[in-house]
Amino acid sequence: QSAQQAGSARPTPPRSAQAERLVRNDVPIRQARTCYDHLAGVVGVQLMDVLLARDWLVLDSDDGKRQHYRLTDTGRDALIARGVDVDGAEAARRLHAFGCTDWTERRHHLGGALGAAVLSALVDAGVATRTPGTRVVAITGSLSDWLA
Repeated sequence: QSAQQAGSARPTPPRSAQAERLVRNDVPIRQARTCYDHLAGVVGVQLMDVLLARDWLVLDSDDGKRQHYRLTDTGRDALIARGVDVDGAEAARRLHAFGCTDWTERRHHLGGALGAAVLSALVDAGVATRTPGTRVVAITGSLSDWLA
């Protein structure tokens, strides 16, 4: 059981036939894409794993529908240092940070206002580029360097 799934007894639903094809063919939309306005796909799940492993993000509550997360002080400072508009995400009139079950990976990526702010910072830093007219996100820089 992964750290992000800790505390959850809910089973993960199986992949759809379309998601199975994307995984099998390992197409770009599987690797990195938008889910509404936040980062999803393999890269989105990996980023969530790093945020949790570094204790920048911790499980705050589980309302039975989704898991809600909060930034630790260390995480807040780290994301601000990387250009993430944490204050704007906290002030947004929407869910702040939650585990959004990834369509192809069947694990959580970071949803909510904080997830959108992280993707925006990645784009601003030149690490990610959104592909016009699609949900595909190209990773054009080093995510590891951005996180270092």
